Amino acid sequence: MKKISIFLASVFALLCFASCEDDKEPVYTPASSDSFELLQPALQNQYYELTENGTFDIDCKSMPDFAGGHPVGPTIYGAQVSLTPDFVDAVVDEEGNVVTPANYKVIGATNNASKMTFKDSNLAEAICQLKGLTKDDAGYVFAATEQVYFRATCRVDGIEGSEVVSKNAVSLNRVMPYFAIPSPGFIFFVGQPEGWAGPTEANAAHYEAWKMFEKDDEIGSKVYYGTFQVNQGDAMFRFYTALTGWDNDSYGSQADDNPLELELTNDTYSGKIVKGKGAFSFPSWPGGLMTVKVDMSDVNNMRLEIAPAAE
Repeated sequence: MKKISIFLASVFALLCFASCEDDKEPVYTPASSDSFELLQPALQNQYYELTENGTFDIDCKSMPDFAGGHPVGPTIYGAQVSLTPDFVDAVVDEEGNVVTPANYKVIGATNNASKMTFKDSNLAEAICQLKGLTKDDAGYVFAATEQVYFRATCRVDGIEGSEVVSKNAVSLNRVMPYFAIPSPGFIFFVGQPEGWAGPTEANAAHYEAWKMFEKDDEIGSKVYYGTFQVNQGDAMFRFYTALTGWDNDSYGSQADDNPLELELTNDTYSGKIVKGKGAFSFPSWPGGLMTVKVDMSDVNNMRLEIAPAAE
């Protein structure tokens, strides 16, 4: 009887140990590039003209093998794009400043599968950047096709340092790009300072001087900046995202078409902006150059900031 009790206790202990092992969180183990290989594209040597709405595929011969196979998080795929077969990483100094930029650009895949799909527009933009083109080169026409090289990337979402790069590079040898350097987005400052001209295409020339732009290094952020002369008694305005008339694309202090008087703190203001025709009104504005920032990055929490321009 005593032997049976000892045996049962041992079995119970083993079961508890196994249960504890099962309760442990999956352990992330880095993948190796040796397990990540691309297939040469079937259209590698065929002429391929990029279009704004087009896509192309790159297939994986083998996928990254994150040892253990634990579902530690979703995997996110992309590609490094270069105009030369070598891929050279950026050189960064001790303070984190880029001394020499990488000779490749990164584009994201539109799905996380062995067949990765990329947008032509992203590739066109990467090629233009690698060739040193800027927005000032608008109208540039490519005279010949480009040979473009790709290495795939894969990382586990939420795990820093998990990115692995394919062990090989593949190429598309006859790619015809188009000029695709993005320009900063803009909105229009509409109100008493500019004379309440109608926000229509007929007044487009008038509103050139009343545009607010994204910063060059914040393209796509939907955060806009401007500096305008606003005289005392004229601080009443709202914003338009397009010149489509008074009733469309208007953003202000409230939905109703009535100005809302607001107080300044040390000649500054920070508050919400909403879709609507209610103008912002600041009766206590002392007059002078006003810096304006409109943050539309979060449609549920759009913000306006104004302040006197620094001298």
